[in-house]
Order: sequence, then C-alpha cells, then structure tokens
Amino acid sequence: MKRSIPVLALTLALGPLACTDDGGDEGLLVPMSETSGDGTTSGDGDGDGTTSGDGDGDGTTSGDGDGDGTTSGDGDGDGTTSGDGDGDPVACGMDPGWGQVEIGQPVKHVAAKDASGAAVNLCEWGGTPIALDAAAVWCGPCKLASEFLSTGAGQDPFSGLGPDLKAAIDGGKIVWVTALLEDVNGGPGTVADASAWDMEYPNPNIPVIVEDDVPMLSGYLPGNCVPRVFVIDPNLNFWALDDCQTWNHLATMLDEWGG
Repeated sequence: MKRSIPVLALTLALGPLACTDDGGDEGLLVPMSETSGDGTTSGDGDGDGTTSGDGDGDGTTSGDGDGDGTTSGDGDGDGTTSGDGDGDPVACGMDPGWGQVEIGQPVKHVAAKDASGAAVNLCEWGGTPIALDAAAVWCGPCKLASEFLSTGAGQDPFSGLGPDLKAAIDGGKIVWVTALLEDVNGGPGTVADASAWDMEYPNPNIPVIVEDDVPMLSGYLPGNCVPRVFVIDPNLNFWALDDCQTWNHLATMLDEWGG
C-alpha cells in the first residue's frame, strides 16, 4: 500500500543543489555582405537559395515564416497547419481550461517550465499515456519514488509495480511527468528545484516541471497527499485518479498500456 503524506504535515529539509549550465550557442561567422548563408549575397535571411527574403528557408516564396514547406503560415515549422506554435507534430488544440478533475474529462493544458527553464505544456506529451506525478521537494516518499524510477535500485516503493512501471517508462510506453508543486519550505516549486531534482534523479523519459511563480496544479489536482499520480489517456482526458491509499490505478494503467 502506498504511503500517503499530507502536503502540509511533513517538513523534511532538502538543501538546494547547485546547478550550473555551461552550455551556449557558439554562433557562426558570415560575410557582412549577406546573412542568408545560402551562397547568395541577397541577404534575405532564410538560407534557401532564393532571393525572395521570405524568412523561412523552405525554398518557397510564401513568406509564411515557419520553414516547413507549406504555405499555411502557422509559424511552427512542424509540417502541420494547426498553428500551435511549438514546432512539434502534436497539435495541442483548444485548451479546455480548469474544468472538473473527473474520469473522462479533458485535462487543462498546463503551462510550466522544465528543468532547463524552457517553457513546456502538459499537452505536448499527448498521444502517449501520461502519469502526472504531483510531488514536493520536502516529500521523502516522493524522493524514493523518483530514485527508483531513475535507477531501479533500492526498495520498490510501488508495492511490486516498480520494475514494470520503470520498464514502461524507459520503453516510451508511458510518459511519467513529475510536477514539483512545492519547494522545501512549502512555497511554489522553482526551476532551480526542478533542475536539482532532475540532476539527483535523472531519467531522460521523466520530465520534471514546475509552474514557478504561477502555481495552479496544487489547487487543480484533488487530494491531500504526495506523491499522488493521475493517469491521463493519449487523448488528454483523465483516465484514473489517485485515491491517496493504493497504487491500484497504476496497476490498471500498466495492464492497459504497459505491455
């Protein structure tokens, strides 16, 4: 049986972990006479070998700005005409808003930041079942869960489901999204918290997200325990809710999508 911890009852202290990002764009030097990089001197800015100056580099003169070879002008360059702006082939569609959290109901397109500080949205993982893990930096069981899903070592905190759960995550059958709702002091989770958590419990198939200065998930997701996990189906509808007592819904999720 899952060990449920009231959100406000536990005051475990987890010191912030130092995190530095030494990455950066190296840049390219181009002749001052042109900036297109396509061998012409037109300076049209797109690098497609034409002098149309349409700005997208796809070889057309539509000037739609996205570079995907279509003339839809949707701005994202993913080859669709959805115009969702994010450059991936998954169109999030219309945001249903902060509705009721009930099985079969659509999930809010939650805007957040990942461990690198980049803007992300929960809907971006649509098309694959999502296990949305509501966690907190101060929560000991949350750490145990993330540690097991990172390394597979130690005691299984998922009542025997751990190995199959980790295999499904590592195999891309399920997306496990850890949302840090609170920092070590019970305030909103920050990008620094997400970065430290991701460094402590790395798994490339487990994004760690925070809402930073606009926390909404803690009020949106029902329950007074952490960790609590909500299963979202590939169509971005709630499929199973956490009861703060068992991992039964995760067993059902694995039966449905983990094989």
